[in-house]
Amino acid sequence: MDRLSVGVLTKRYRIIKSAPKQHLHHFIIHTIADISPFLISPFIAPCQSKSSKALSLLITLVLVLFTFLRLLIGRLPPGTPRSKQLLSDEGSNVLVYLTGHGGDGFLKFQDSEEISSQELADAVEQMWQKRRYNEMFFVIDTCQASSMYDKMYSPNVLAVASSLVGEDSLSHHVDPAIGVYIIDRYTYYALDFLERVEPDSTKTLGEFLKVCPKRLCISTVGVRRDLFRRNPDKVLITDFFGAVRPVEVVAAMDSNWPENATVLSNNRFVRNL
Repeated sequence: MDRLSVGVLTKRYRIIKSAPKQHLHHFIIHTIADISPFLISPFIAPCQSKSSKALSLLITLVLVLFTFLRLLIGRLPPGTPRSKQLLSDEGSNVLVYLTGHGGDGFLKFQDSEEISSQELADAVEQMWQKRRYNEMFFVIDTCQASSMYDKMYSPNVLAVASSLVGEDSLSHHVDPAIGVYIIDRYTYYALDFLERVEPDSTKTLGEFLKVCPKRLCISTVGVRRDLFRRNPDKVLITDFFGAVRPVEVVAAMDSNWPENATVLSNNRFVRNL
């Protein structure tokens, strides 16, 4: 069984992390634009989860709305690198994380584009018809987040949302060094839960669905489980958030890296085996 992840960040200083962190199978992160240095920030373009900055993630990929939808349904232009494709099939468990500004029935990509709940639902149905997933798990952190899963109708889909229709999703804390909120409440507590998950963990999706009660989130977390065939309380969290992918770290003398390589620092790359 494959485990694949897609993260969509539509505003700055957000964090998405798959756990356990040392065993990541296939993880694609998209943002609406390259994150440029924030003028009042002393840090160069990081996405931070905590003021300690122990975790940071440098985003370099670019997303526009049609690219995200094409990524899901597998209709990308010829020549698209494998690292930017969702290489899923009927045996894949696919995790999709969406975060940003939203409203009743839509998620905004900055102030230029938006995706509607109907468009998302139809894309998932196309994935099902084309046998591009076994099960899908949506984690949605935005205002009125539950509206994004209301239109879904395809089998084997589970979704959790940080707020119900009519509610805002609130931020957690400010980093005084940059003067902005760096993470939302739901994502903060979800990340805190995932950081304690090990590869052999017996924690379940049912436990993950309860990571942010209203006393912590302030908003009401919503769950859509009627399309999901299994009981979340009996599904291991590692069915979606963890996998083992063998890789080899190779020294490189020039920029002619293999297509399936992930570039590291110090002129090295990781080659997927």
